[in-house]
Amino acid sequence: MKRKFLVIFFVLPSLILLAKSKSPKDIPEMYKKWLEEEVTYIITKTEKEVFLKLETNRERDIFIEAFWRQRDPTPGTSENEFKREHYRRFNYANKHFRPGGWRSDMGRVYIILGEPRNIHRHTFYTKVYPMEIWFYQQAPRGGLPPNFNVVFFEKRGAGEYVLYSPRNDGPQSLLIGFQGHPHDYLRAYEILNEYNSFLAQVSITLIPGEDTTPGQPSMVSDMLLQKIDRVPKLEIEDIYAEKFLKFKDIIQVEYSANYIGNDNLVQIITDDSRTSFVSYFISLKRLSVNQYEDKYYAEIEINGMVTTKSGEVVYQFEKNYPLRMNQEQFERIRDSSFAIYDTFPLVPGDYKFSLLLKNKASKEFTSFEKDISIVQETDEMFMTSLLLAYDLKPQNASPSLIPFRIKEGQLICHPGNTFTKNDILYVFFQLYGLNDNLQESGKIIFTFYEIHKSGEEFLSVTKRIADFAEEQGNILVDFVMRDFPASNYKLVVSMYDQNKQPILTDSQYFSVSPQKQIARPQIFSKVVSNTNEALVPYIKGMQHLNKGDVKEGSKLLEFAYYRNPRVIDFAIGLSRAYLLSKQYWNVEAVISPFLEGEKSKYEVLFLLAEAKKNSSQYDEAIKLYRDIIIKFGLRINILNSLGYCYYRVGNETEARAAWEKSIEINSNQPKIKKMLDSIRKK
Repeated sequence: MKRKFLVIFFVLPSLILLAKSKSPKDIPEMYKKWLEEEVTYIITKTEKEVFLKLETNRERDIFIEAFWRQRDPTPGTSENEFKREHYRRFNYANKHFRPGGWRSDMGRVYIILGEPRNIHRHTFYTKVYPMEIWFYQQAPRGGLPPNFNVVFFEKRGAGEYVLYSPRNDGPQSLLIGFQGHPHDYLRAYEILNEYNSFLAQVSITLIPGEDTTPGQPSMVSDMLLQKIDRVPKLEIEDIYAEKFLKFKDIIQVEYSANYIGNDNLVQIITDDSRTSFVSYFISLKRLSVNQYEDKYYAEIEINGMVTTKSGEVVYQFEKNYPLRMNQEQFERIRDSSFAIYDTFPLVPGDYKFSLLLKNKASKEFTSFEKDISIVQETDEMFMTSLLLAYDLKPQNASPSLIPFRIKEGQLICHPGNTFTKNDILYVFFQLYGLNDNLQESGKIIFTFYEIHKSGEEFLSVTKRIADFAEEQGNILVDFVMRDFPASNYKLVVSMYDQNKQPILTDSQYFSVSPQKQIARPQIFSKVVSNTNEALVPYIKGMQHLNKGDVKEGSKLLEFAYYRNPRVIDFAIGLSRAYLLSKQYWNVEAVISPFLEGEKSKYEVLFLLAEAKKNSSQYDEAIKLYRDIIIKFGLRINILNSLGYCYYRVGNETEARAAWEKSIEINSNQPKIKKMLDSIRKK
């Protein structure tokens, strides 16, 4: 059986990076020609800006590949029909619309709209300039009507056909030697009508059947002409270009040309122990899979990163999702969509959360970024953002890390916030810092506004905060959707004090579909066990270390390690904390059990070597550093530490050799150069 490659499409509900732009004249001629001639009518402003910021021809070639891929109507096939048709039109324009070719008005319209359904040529009237009327009948696109005309004429007999505008040119411009007032549209219209009624009609409106005043040019027709130029640019989502510029130096070349869109959602949920969890949802707009016989498969890889506002990495993770599907499972995903749920704990602070998803089967990628804040527990009142869900799945009391988990179970949600009349709308948020008066007499009002009725209030429900006293600030309220007409809504949730004054408020938009059923994504989630309640303290401890809080990080990492001392990552984390807090004597006790066999990874040897070096056990440190070089190759930090240890034991020859090799790898090391100079002078 041949292996097939399939693409599943999903119908789901920018700033350019600050790189230096080039002028088109500064790029090689072949790329300048592509940019300013071949695609000038279909490239968006964002795409052009990104292209002019690329540094190498290799990057430009990959971008051009991505440009056409984004417009390919059948990406699962070897041929790009859009690209083929575009170049056919481009070449046709150069051959038939002389002298301007692609630059002419006829060439531009032909390249954008393609072959007209009919062409009416009028070249035989003695008092009317030669003209052509192109009639288009096609599916509405970019705000264009399904039927319209485009008129070209020899303006003032200049020889080349130019685009005619009913308002800017007027019917009088079509007449040779017109003697009336320059704005006497009605007189010109009447003269044209004597020649040909159809000709007269298109002189004032390009839209068949439009109700116009006789002789008065149509404003709608001029708006139509403006829309023609925008059509190909409205039909493309050019965010891929920004992603290409951002990730071209980060991910592999074969991925960088293949950006796909996504829907995403991030919610912060704090549990009863006051640990905050970042739950996220990401749904692909299409999923490409491989097929072998009756099996379908793909490999999804996710890389997440949390950084401070200044760019320091606080937390990183990587997860793989091998998808293996039979025919039935494949069809379920094809008819709905594919989504990933996940969660992780995060310590207080203001961050940027970045997620990169790669489909290894198709070499496609997608990404998103969110600014998130984890609030330190204080007396200050605050309200989390509203989370709307269409299902609530009961969960047992296991210590597993489950995304979008609350006390009552797991909330199932989608960023599109679309519900059916058979659904229950679950509204969840959290309140903190409430004083006794608010807890006893405060109220929460849920107000629904129907948007298409000019924001008219549809429903208002009041709840007492005291009713949620046992929930420790967790507010979960559900509403039956069958009483809601199919429409778009805005939900506003406000908290009021005993004086009926609003204190906190938040809102969300959602819609109720007229359909009884809608396609919901097939959700994939890896349930991670928090065995012995150690994983969460470990992750939080490492985050504190990365933020420079060694004391709090050490406390949490000790807790995790002593709950599971056989877990190598816990041992490495605690050893790192001991190293930072200068407890060098503790590092060996924690890390030594992992020195033998396959467990002897780079981090184990490095931490032990660093502990030996910092506690002046230089000979033992030298043996460990040399072992690292043999097993893992030359690294600058290892060479520098090895040189330091040799220097401290008086072996300046070996110290010099290690530092010279380090400088050979990276010459920008002033301190190492200074040490070398001091040895050489001796």
